[in-house]
Amino acid sequence: MDVPELKLKSAPIVEAVLDTDCDLPPGIDVPALEASAAERLRDAYPIARKRAVQEMQFEAKGGEAPRVSARQGLQALMFLAPDERQLVQLRPQGYSFNRLAPYASLDHYLPEIERTWKLFVEWAAPVQVRLIRLRFINRILLPSDDGSVNLDNYLKLGPRLPDAANLTFSGFFNQHSAVESATGNAVNITMATQPLEDAKLPVILDIEAYQDVLGELAGDGEHLDRLTLSTLHIAQGREFWVVFMFGMDVGRLPRNGAGRQQLAEARRLFYVGFTRAKAEVHLVHTMRRASPFVDEIEQHLAEEQ
Repeated sequence: MDVPELKLKSAPIVEAVLDTDCDLPPGIDVPALEASAAERLRDAYPIARKRAVQEMQFEAKGGEAPRVSARQGLQALMFLAPDERQLVQLRPQGYSFNRLAPYASLDHYLPEIERTWKLFVEWAAPVQVRLIRLRFINRILLPSDDGSVNLDNYLKLGPRLPDAANLTFSGFFNQHSAVESATGNAVNITMATQPLEDAKLPVILDIEAYQDVLGELAGDGEHLDRLTLSTLHIAQGREFWVVFMFGMDVGRLPRNGAGRQQLAEARRLFYVGFTRAKAEVHLVHTMRRASPFVDEIEQHLAEEQ
């Protein structure tokens, strides 16, 4: 049965985002892509900007002065249309396409998404796609009556107070996550309010749907006639007869300068991968640059002999 397409005269979408997270080739310099990307995108996206991220790390040990370290890196190369309502982003983690209001439909923007994605592939040569994420951020204005809004008039499943007779909402923030059993598609739904605006209550409805593409490709390890590629994160819960762990070098796992928490997380991930093997595990590292976790395994084996 054909379902008629629903079109709203004034859609509340303030921003739509399509993210494709990828593994890029080792050693690729994303900032170095700026010049060639700006040249190829200049006609449609003449405005170029950078978005940076800075991380601060504090480490304190008993009897010692706290140590502070900072790291600044590139979060995205951004290329914007002349009206700044549409942009393409090149990220160290992949590609993004953003469309701000007014928004037409996904079908309307797909040709441009495909065109700019192919350019990204040409520049960055991603090794594999990990995750595809589609996000719609809506801003819905609900009319108020003397500063109050009956949410049940507008929300099928809205927030509740334990004592509605004596309590009144001054705001709310709800977040839900779900997985569609038939497809494995996941969704995060966030709903929150903003302060009253011209006798209307702004409600932010943020819907993020995504597909773990690499997780789908990785398989369950039960087939002996195929090679399974997996990250340490998504390998948890799986088992394989033979496991090869690549890149077990100092400076990679753990990273250089890792603090206490990062070191503990790196050790946990190492043992997640190590314990996936039913029969054999092979640790691959650069000569004389083995991870300290590899040294721990070798020391343990030596003690058992």
